[in-house]
This record gives sequence, structure tokens and C-alpha cells, in this order.
Amino acid sequence: MSLFLTQLFPHAVIIVPLFVIFRRLNLYDTFGALILANMVFALPVAIWLVIGFFDGIPDELMDAALIDGSTRIGVLFRIILPISYTGLVATFMYIFIGVWSELLFAVTFTTRREVRVLPLRYLTLLAVHHRLERPPGCVNAYCSPCRHHLPALAALLHCRHD
Repeated sequence: MSLFLTQLFPHAVIIVPLFVIFRRLNLYDTFGALILANMVFALPVAIWLVIGFFDGIPDELMDAALIDGSTRIGVLFRIILPISYTGLVATFMYIFIGVWSELLFAVTFTTRREVRVLPLRYLTLLAVHHRLERPPGCVNAYCSPCRHHLPALAALLHCRHD
């Protein structure tokens, strides 16, 4: 239950203490700050989802593999991971999309252009083009691949695995 303690509070409540901590640890304006902040919120959900998939694997399969002479590591790599592959991919996609669309941390913890994440760069580019009253069609055509790579990559990996 303590795993979900970070989910109890909204990001806006946690942002000021994280900002102070990152400034004191000299992590402000680094990728490390973004990684740590997103990991604190994404990891409990990922663990909860993966545990749900692993609990769905019958114990009899693991016991049968151990009786047949497999080691515990062999059971993990030959039985558990292939069965839970779709659950791991679904968890990865869910967490990746959640972190990808999370802009509060990126706006708060970064100021330099070198450490801005791609969605924040995209929004900055859109804001510049709207301010200059250019049609956003050219910007969307240029930046839309960064929004569509993830589903295409997932479909490619899923088709390749089957």
C-alpha cells in the first residue's frame, strides 16, 4: 500500500519540494531531475501493473519446469518472461505515454534548450509559429513524426515477436 503514496498527491503539490531538493543537489536543469521526478510517479504504477501480470501466471507452470530440471533463472527466461511479454509491453507503453505527455516537470525543472524534452520543444516551436502568425500546418507536418513513432514502433515490435 505504501507503494501508492506518491499517487496520493497531485504533481502540483510535489513540484515545489522537488524543485528545492533538485536545486540543493545541483540537479536543476539536468536530465537527472526529469528522470528522478518522472520515476517517482511512474514506478509505483509500473510495479503494480507488472505484479498483476505475474500473478496471473499459474504456479503449476513454474513447478513443472523446476521438476523437469530447469533452474529458477531458466524458469524466468523460458517460461515467465515469454508468457508475460504482452503485459510488459503494455506496461511500457502505458508508462511511456504518461511520462511523454507529462510537461509540468519539464517546464519546471529545465531552462536550457539542451535539456528540454521533445514534447516541450514541440510546444515551444508551435508557440513561436503562432506568435509569428504562420500557419501551423508546416510545423505539425515537421513535428508529427515525433508524436507517431511510439505506436508505429510498438506495432512493429509486436508483429516481429509474433
